[in-house]
Amino acid sequence: MKKATMLLLFLWLLAGCQTVIHQGDNVEQKTMSIIHKELSPSFLTQKIQHIPYGRVASVHGFIGDDTIVYSSIRERWHVKTMSLETGEITSIYQTENPIVTVRPDPHFMYTFMEEKTPNGGSLITIVNNDGKVIHQQSIQALETDWNWNSFQKGSGVLTAYLEEGASSVTNIHIQEDEVIDSPLPVHAYNKWMNEHQLISFNWGKGLNLVADLELYDTLTGTTTTFERDVLAFEAQKAYYMIVRPEGENDKGTLHFQFWDKQTSEIVASFSIPMLQTHSGHYWLPSYDWNPDTNHFYTFAPKRSASVLEYNEPYELIQFSIDRNREEVIVTDTTHTPIVCSTNNLCLVGERGTKVLHVPSGVIQHVEEGER
Repeated sequence: MKKATMLLLFLWLLAGCQTVIHQGDNVEQKTMSIIHKELSPSFLTQKIQHIPYGRVASVHGFIGDDTIVYSSIRERWHVKTMSLETGEITSIYQTENPIVTVRPDPHFMYTFMEEKTPNGGSLITIVNNDGKVIHQQSIQALETDWNWNSFQKGSGVLTAYLEEGASSVTNIHIQEDEVIDSPLPVHAYNKWMNEHQLISFNWGKGLNLVADLELYDTLTGTTTTFERDVLAFEAQKAYYMIVRPEGENDKGTLHFQFWDKQTSEIVASFSIPMLQTHSGHYWLPSYDWNPDTNHFYTFAPKRSASVLEYNEPYELIQFSIDRNREEVIVTDTTHTPIVCSTNNLCLVGERGTKVLHVPSGVIQHVEEGER
């Protein structure tokens, strides 16, 4: 089993990638580099509301088309929401313990949080948008991970990483503010395929760089092998994505394939240069996927290289799955986490405090006075 630390490295390091030729890769692909774009008058004239400088620890995502969830530290730890349009702030949680994870619900109904307790364990809390605690439990775990089910409201999977490489996976489902939890016989790293099916990564024994995907059906309790030798997986309404690496050293690439769920055929794909880590795992860039527009966002280095040697800018890419078209949104930028809303806004920056308006390429800052 891969520890959650390695999984976090996959998503939070700079960017690295590879290509594999697979059936269906003869799909026509168009690439367009966009350096200058027509600016959006509404975004330029109506600036977003700001939070006073020094009041934001991190911005964690969206709980509405233009409402963010952020954490702050002022004597106590706070989790709040703020409308970028009106500036209205709502406090939804506070504690004396350090908050290490905040995950807004893709259905904009709940927020998941993990805080570390003095005894070394974790306190898991789920609140609604008014700050009402819907679920809370203590776990003695080295670390935890939470995966919202984007296909079913109020549902998610809690993974607890325990001592000696053990783990436990639990499906937590909220129905009218009542919580139903049930253990799942799946591997620790997992992603939802649809409302009732879960993909989990079987890394096998030893230090394997890619995994076999197993599909678990929560209704029938059956498990089947889905794909082999995969680095990353995501799914939305009509498509699922598989990332595979190819090549080594200065010629490696990452290949992103998008498959139609109904036909099981590749409908779109693109590749980016890969950065080599030389440390027993592949380097995966940050990415996000807008399910409403089927636009996929990620960072690409300008060339393949060692991660220790690469010091050049990255390109921020928008890939249209429906049109099989790649566009460069920002030509010279740094690699950071990225979280996008359904309203053409993306949070970028190490703390998520920069708001990128995708159509115009304009960036504004959540914190007043931030540079």
